Formats: sequence, structure tokens, C-alpha cells
Amino acid sequence: YKFSNFNKIIGKYLYFYLHYHLAEEVIKLSSKTTVDSLRLPMLQNFPTLLPPISEQIQITNFLDKKTTQIDKAITLKEQLIERLKERRQILINDAVTKGLDKTVKMKNSGIEWIGEIPEHWEVRKLKYVCKNLNNRRAPIEATIRGRMSKRIYDYYGSTGIIDKVDDYLFDEPTIIIAEDGANLLLRNIKLIYLADGKYWVNNHAHILTTINGNDRFFIANVLEMLDYTIFISGAAQPKLTKEKLMNVEILIPPISEQYYISLFVKNQSQKIDTAIELQQKQIEKLKEYRMSLIDSVVTGKVKVAK
Repeated sequence: YKFSNFNKIIGKYLYFYLHYHLAEEVIKLSSKTTVDSLRLPMLQNFPTLLPPISEQIQITNFLDKKTTQIDKAITLKEQLIERLKERRQILINDAVTKGLDKTVKMKNSGIEWIGEIPEHWEVRKLKYVCKNLNNRRAPIEATIRGRMSKRIYDYYGSTGIIDKVDDYLFDEPTIIIAEDGANLLLRNIKLIYLADGKYWVNNHAHILTTINGNDRFFIANVLEMLDYTIFISGAAQPKLTKEKLMNVEILIPPISEQYYISLFVKNQSQKIDTAIELQQKQIEKLKEYRMSLIDSVVTGKVKVAK
């Protein structure tokens, strides 16, 4: 039957049928031409298997129950992933602001939102911990990047890697932080990136390299947790200037303790990342099973008991 035979179709059955088969058709079309090709005439003539109304009801009731169960399982796993991410962030924030020794004496940091810190830690301006390499950065227009052929080096902007290019400006480990953009305020995605190997950075990101033996991973995590709201200028286009950034105050434990904290955070984060990856794989399997179940039932490969 064709899609236009509305009087013989239960809406929910049609939803389940198209949920799988129409999606496949769109994928086929998009590989040949634009998705705009899926217009009303084609949709009206889309071939649809139509069992008797009574069977459609049985199929719909069965799939409603099964897909609801699968969707609940997916939601629970997504919630678990969010809790794991929160746990990871709390672990990192606690480690880089309080240290790992819970018996050490504490003192007032002088920074309201941080509160107390270990007595032997210091508060220093970033310019005494990192060197700014902004003088070496340069933008490449999108049209020029589009004509490049090798495209083997990462091209960093305010939101991390945004493209690949033919050449590089940096060949050293650095810390990349946005200079402008809404994410400075919204913090929907990461603000700090660790860049390694050969890469290019445009004029929308600051480039820092640690000095005096300070640990890059530790400093990057401290910078990620900071609230930059009071340092940002510009309403339409938020901007964190070089001067403001380099005068931000951050917590600095002894060098040896920085490395110890970094090692702890890396190990614990790896465990949590492994747990998150496992949940993500299970979600993908549940989604695949959901699609396979719908296809098998609406095509009659799996019979639904009356």
C-alpha cells in the first residue's frame, strides 16, 4: 500500500513503520542529492506494509511497551553518565583547590569563592606561572583553509580544534584558552585545551606555556574551574583580554605536589572515563536494538502474540 491510504492506517503504527524505513530512505537520498528531494509526492507514494487493523493494534501495543522500556533504560544510563561527569568535576575541583592531604592545616585564600586552601599553598597571578605566546598566533581565512590539500595539522580557535591546515605555528605543549566568544560566560563546553605536537592557533585564543617548573596539567585544571565573569569585557561579544587573563590569581602548591595531584586526577579521571564509555556503548546497543526490534515487528519478521 501507499502512504496516501490513510483510512487503512493507525497513526501510531505508521509512526513506527516510518521511524525506521523512512529514515533509511532519507539516508539513501542524502547520499545522492539533497534531503529536500523528500517532498510530498514522494512521501505520498512511499511503499508501506499494511497488515489488518487488528494486527496494527497488536503491533502498536507491543512496540509501545517495548520501546518505552528501552527508552527508560537509555534515560537511566544517560543520567548515570551525567552523574559520573559531575563526580569527575567535583573530584578535580577538590583536588586542585584543597589538595589530597585532608589533615594539612588550612588558611584563608583571600579569594571568596575558593575559601580555605592548604596553609603551604600560594596565590599567584598567572603571569608569574605561565608565559603568554599570543604574539606567535595568526588567523587563516576559511576560504584559504578550504583550498588546502594536506590538512594534517590541528587548527585551534576559541572552542578548541575547529579545522585542519597544511602548516603549523607551534611545536610544543601549551594551554589554549578562549579570548572571546559566548562560551566565556555560558561555559557550555570546555574552555581550556591542552595542545601537543604540531598545530596552528588563530587570533581568538590565548596560548600559554608554563614556566618555573609548574605542571601544565595542574594549571590547566585550575584555569578550567575559574569563574572569568568579572574579568570579561564586551556585551555583544564577550572578551577576555591578555592583560586581564595574565593578572588572574590562581592557586599554586609546591611543584612536587602539583605533579602528585595531576597523577591522581589523571588516574581517577581515566577510571570514570572508562565507566562513561561503557555506558555510552550500552546506550548505542540499546538504540540499535530498538531500531532492529521496530523493523522486525512492522515487517512481520517477528510475530507479535495476540
